Amino acid sequence: MPIPDFQTLMRPVLAYLGDGETRRSRDVKDAMADEFNLSDDERAQMLPSGRQRTRDNRVGWALTYLRQAGLVDQPSRGRVVINAVGRDALTASPDRIDM
Repeated sequence: MPIPDFQTLMRPVLAYLGDGETRRSRDVKDAMADEFNLSDDERAQMLPSGRQRTRDNRVGWALTYLRQAGLVDQPSRGRVVINAVGRDALTASPDRIDM
């Protein structure tokens, strides 16, 4: 399976945060690599710039847009947590959450 785009990642990221625990962004990125059964090569794949892994970039953008939509909060740098609006979105959008 190719590395999913950020919009495909939005709902799985929100579901991962659904337990209400504050998580490190790094842990979310690792969990999504596991969730989508990414191979070692896919996990290591870099953006064309060579400065960031593709999977980290896409999960990062998913988190950015979830935060901008008011579905997750960022209590401190590198930490994210679902909020009440995000929990409602999980219930209301069982298949996909995107822009």
